[in-house]
Amino acid sequence: MDRTSALGAIFRDKNEWIYDGGFVINMPAVFRSKKTLVECDLYTTIGAGVLSINGSNHVGGFLGGGMKIRPNIKWFAIRVDIRDYFTSLNNPGGSNFENDFTVRIGPTFLIPPEL
Repeated sequence: MDRTSALGAIFRDKNEWIYDGGFVINMPAVFRSKKTLVECDLYTTIGAGVLSINGSNHVGGFLGGGMKIRPNIKWFAIRVDIRDYFTSLNNPGGSNFENDFTVRIGPTFLIPPEL
């Protein structure tokens, strides 16, 4: 965060808290990689929540989606998430509408159904 910018100057605390919940719409899919079939899940997310900055709360939301790729290992997957968080803050330098675009990629360990 650039503390010299108009938006950065409004942050007095180092901590920012986001409390949110949402809905996920999931669609199983399969794609061909060379001579093998790879299972995956395509999903869309939508939700709302509260952003807490400087001790005050602001209503916000998010839109996003992603893919969970399951190679031929039953307990393992690679997950790719794209999400855009948006809220309204008192910005002395311009528009009060703020958004943060995030991309996350990482491993996911699945619980076997026999447990």
